[in-house]
Amino acid sequence: MKLLFVCLLLLIPHFVRADGLPYAKGGSGLNSDAAIILMNENQFKEVDTQRTIILNDDQKYLLKRLFKEVPDKLTVVSSAFNDSREDAENSEVHCIWMGDRMLAITYWIGANEGQRQSYQDHAHFVSVADPKRFVISSEAKVYRDGKELSFADMYRLIDDVSKTPPDPNEVRKNLGVPPPRNRLMLDHPVASISFSLPPKVSWASTEDISPVSLLQALQIYATTKQVQVNETW
Repeated sequence: MKLLFVCLLLLIPHFVRADGLPYAKGGSGLNSDAAIILMNENQFKEVDTQRTIILNDDQKYLLKRLFKEVPDKLTVVSSAFNDSREDAENSEVHCIWMGDRMLAITYWIGANEGQRQSYQDHAHFVSVADPKRFVISSEAKVYRDGKELSFADMYRLIDDVSKTPPDPNEVRKNLGVPPPRNRLMLDHPVASISFSLPPKVSWASTEDISPVSLLQALQIYATTKQVQVNETW
């Protein structure tokens, strides 16, 4: 019998949220119903370095039992980060990297058949990820669009970003901090770049550097160039 890589977990009910995606930061737990995908080795490498996954036939077949439309390729967000979202909708479907080889596809089981049917009619896959983000892998390497970047590459990029005046409108739109800090940043906007960290339970064993210490090293250098380094999904 062929091994299937999807199973369905029925967890606590799924509600409209304004405080972020439905998981505890760090991947320690979900507060949503979810379909769980177990990645094979090639899929793990793709998620680890690109934060996308191309579904295999078995995974897509089973997800189609839950959703009317299932893309061949999903954007993945990392549970190492979470943030508030005032515009969250109940019909959103997210693919969340919970750790190691496990992805959670958010799902609402509904209280009755009518609710389940309504949800299936409106559910749609979305991504909150910044398409310009950089990805830090479980082996503490930096990637963008699947291409590995060296420390020298990142330092050059930070240098280039520091020479580009930030757009105050973009700073205002993306700012998620309360006053008075946001007023200060709007008066003196700074350029920024964002990195997606892997869930800690996925980190490879290494004595040299971890994903977090790599991010911290980049933050220290960026500070000298007046560039802000942020965490993101």
